[in-house]
Amino acid sequence: MAEFARAVTPDGLLAALDQATAADLVEVLPLLEWGPALEEVLPRLSPEKIDGVVSGLTAAQLADLAIAMDLQPLQPILESLSDEAVSGAVRELFAREEYAAVAGLAGAVPPRLIAVAVEVATPADVEAMLPLLQDSPGLDAALAALSANDQGPASA
Repeated sequence: MAEFARAVTPDGLLAALDQATAADLVEVLPLLEWGPALEEVLPRLSPEKIDGVVSGLTAAQLADLAIAMDLQPLQPILESLSDEAVSGAVRELFAREEYAAVAGLAGAVPPRLIAVAVEVATPADVEAMLPLLQDSPGLDAALAALSANDQGPASA
């Protein structure tokens, strides 16, 4: 598929991706080279395809994607992730001590999902993550989520 994606027109790539299952996409996405064709095609994926990919992702698959690739180009797809999917993937990444992958995920998901990631972090996870988030657009959202957690009923 990666070879095909390099050689085909954007319309051909869109047609191929529309036929792929969520499992197919999880296997193929890390192999694809980001270029004009893929950048043009991702925003054109149907909402049904995006929902199918998102609902078909397991926490382990999302964690594997976060390790294998830069998730920034997948923002249109990642915006549809559920809180449960993100929290499961972040738990998986923290268990593997894949802090750079968590930082990459934090830079690619909307702020509400960064808050979900922060909620599952231990103090040690937060300490390991902060240096990686310093240049991340997700840092402000992560700090706001931490602040909100610190002001919960337990600290009153």
